[in-house]
Amino acid sequence: KVARLLIPPSHTVVAGEAIELNVEALDAYGNQTSAGDLEWDLTPALGQLDRGRFQGTKAGTTTLTVRQGALEARTSIEVQVGKAVRLHILPEDVKLASGNQVQLRAVGIDAYDNARDVSPTWTLSGDIGTLNQDGVFTARKQGSGHVTAQWQTLSASKEVLVTPGTVRRLRLDPAQAQVASPTSQAFTVAGFDAAGNEVSVDVTWALSEDSGILTQTGQFTGIRVGKGTIVAYTPTVLATADVTVLPGPVA
Repeated sequence: KVARLLIPPSHTVVAGEAIELNVEALDAYGNQTSAGDLEWDLTPALGQLDRGRFQGTKAGTTTLTVRQGALEARTSIEVQVGKAVRLHILPEDVKLASGNQVQLRAVGIDAYDNARDVSPTWTLSGDIGTLNQDGVFTARKQGSGHVTAQWQTLSASKEVLVTPGTVRRLRLDPAQAQVASPTSQAFTVAGFDAAGNEVSVDVTWALSEDSGILTQTGQFTGIRVGKGTIVAYTPTVLATADVTVLPGPVA
C-alpha cells in the first residue's frame, strides 16, 4: 500500500520543450511500490500536462500537485522564455515634445509570445534627435523618424514623432518699420522652442510710447510722429520691434 509520494522539488523547462515528471511511491517501510492511478493538477496552467508529461508554453513559475487519495506531492516548475523569433520595441507609441527624452526597450519574443529584455544595437534614421546605445532617445527637431533595434539575426523598427516643445523665443516681423501717419502696419509674431521648432503661441501686444494705436492682433496705426516700440509677450518670453511714425501727407 502506498504511504508516501515523492517527486523532485523543482524543475526547469524552456518554453516549447517537454519534461517527464517522475513520481516515486513508497510503502510504510520505505520500499518502492506501484503508484497506481494518479491525479495531476497544475496551478497556474503554464503549459500542457498529460499525466506525467509537461510541455511549457508560458513563462513563469507554476506548482504541480500529484495526488493519490489523501496523499499528495508537489513540485515547482519554472518555464523559461524560449529562443527569440522576433523583436519588439517598447513603448508602443513614441511621440514626445522637443527637449524631452524617452527610454526605449527591445524585447525578444519566442514562439509562444513570451518576452524578455535584450540589449540590441540602436540606430536612428531622420534628423529628429539623438539616440544612444542605452536606448535613450532625446527629441530635437520636429518631424518623424525611425528607431531600429538589431539583436543577433533579429531586428525591429518603430516610428518616432517629435512635436514642438515649450516656447522659448519670440520673433516679431518686421523687426523695424516706418509708418506714415495715419497709415497702418501689421506685425506678426512667431514662437520657437529651444531647438528652433516653430511653436503656435498666443501673445499680448503692447506699445511702449504714445505714438499710435496697437490692436491685440498686431495691427499698428501711426498717429503721433516719433519713435515707439512694439512689444509681444507671454508670461515667460517677449519680443520687440522698433517703429517710427513719420509725418503723413499734407492735408
